[in-house]
Amino acid sequence: MSAPLHDERPTLLRDRSFWGLNLTQFLGAFNDNLFKQLVLLLCLAQAHEGSDLQGLGLILFASPFIAISGYAGFLSDRYNKRTIIVLCKVAEVLIVLLGMVGFMTGSLPFLLGVLCLMGVHSAFFGPSKYGILPEMLRAQDLPRANGMILMATFLAIIFGLAAAGLAMQKFASTLWLASLPCLFIAVAGLVSSLFIRPTPTAQPNLKFAISSMAIAPDTRRLLRENHTLLGVLLMSSVFWFIGGTIYPPAINALCEAQFHLEHLWTGLLAASTGVGIAIGCMIAGVLSKDRVRSWIVRMGAWGLTFSLLLLAIPGPGWDAARDEIKTMKLQKQAKAAGNVAEGKDGVNSSETVLADKMIAAAENPKPDSVVNEYYRGTLLGPRGSAVALIAVGLFAGFFSVPLQVYLQATAPVEQKGRIIGAMNLMNWIGIAGAGVVYSIGRFILVDWLMFPYATIFGFAAVLMLPVALFYRPPDAQIQS
Repeated sequence: MSAPLHDERPTLLRDRSFWGLNLTQFLGAFNDNLFKQLVLLLCLAQAHEGSDLQGLGLILFASPFIAISGYAGFLSDRYNKRTIIVLCKVAEVLIVLLGMVGFMTGSLPFLLGVLCLMGVHSAFFGPSKYGILPEMLRAQDLPRANGMILMATFLAIIFGLAAAGLAMQKFASTLWLASLPCLFIAVAGLVSSLFIRPTPTAQPNLKFAISSMAIAPDTRRLLRENHTLLGVLLMSSVFWFIGGTIYPPAINALCEAQFHLEHLWTGLLAASTGVGIAIGCMIAGVLSKDRVRSWIVRMGAWGLTFSLLLLAIPGPGWDAARDEIKTMKLQKQAKAAGNVAEGKDGVNSSETVLADKMIAAAENPKPDSVVNEYYRGTLLGPRGSAVALIAVGLFAGFFSVPLQVYLQATAPVEQKGRIIGAMNLMNWIGIAGAGVVYSIGRFILVDWLMFPYATIFGFAAVLMLPVALFYRPPDAQIQS
């Protein structure tokens, strides 16, 4: 009975509505990542004062997803998804204006608040964006459509991260100027969202319950009964938990604190992961065709594990990199000792002498060879790390696309929005957890053990290893 309806839908590449959604997603992802990376780089700059606040930034960005993803899924089933998408784009314009104010005032707390608002916007946008795909497209087009949307998303991440690095380097004292293009892009995203055609409302009579703020009872019941679907949701959350630990905070720390690259090169190296993800998503979409293929997910899990481990392997300059971390610690202690000494009488106090010795030690690090200076404690160095980060992204695409297609294709029509809302909720619990784990990992590995920043990638590989060893993803035919 449903075949004629499917036959009437345009093919994917000729579907103006799909291209409108894809462009809307691209522009929104660009703005999100440009702003988020600028704020995270400002947070990383606080590390010289004793606190790397990137973990806090990730937690603030992820918190709205945890708080309202379930409710956003309810709204996407209760109301027209296209209307929600358009309203989200209106909100994005207003949030970009607030970001401009934050950069003008130079207030990091205000910018962190705007970052949290961006999380609110994205939490409402996600369920409607992904939920509308199976309503708008033919079932056989879902794998390719997901691959293309994810590829566009990570191309936007590439450009957003690179643009953030360039903005930090060229407009460090006038970052609000970097927000002007963001305003035009937000308006363009609003215009492109108008090309998306409306689809029927999934459940126009759906009643709100307080449980909709988390996972609705019907959805919880479905997940309890369908262990495969629950497993896919959990693995999606674990994937983002591990990914959020390294992308972008660990990459930023590796590039700026260990490799001492300029902001532009930090953005480009972080963007190299996005290159890999874009390629991986497209390949996974093509290889999947009309099936969810478990071997693609398993290849992604093992590839991620080995690529992350490769980034952490020690190389020339390991000891020098550790000495540098010790030096930074000495500088902070020296500054603290000097501040204490200034508060006491007598210029020859023992605290002042100690401070002078510590500063002298900090300002005269051990000499290093040219080779060690280039590799800076890693086997790969900056160029090899860029290749490994592309591999990380490639295998991330392999891992994520089939799982996402499975959720969209197998969730009941009347619950697609809430299932995707539940996926968003669990993914962002993972990302918020990643902010905590990054902060803990940095404290233990870097601040306490004084290992180079690259070891954080090894920590992420250890977290990914059980997934590669024990998870058995589903293999299923996509029904038309």
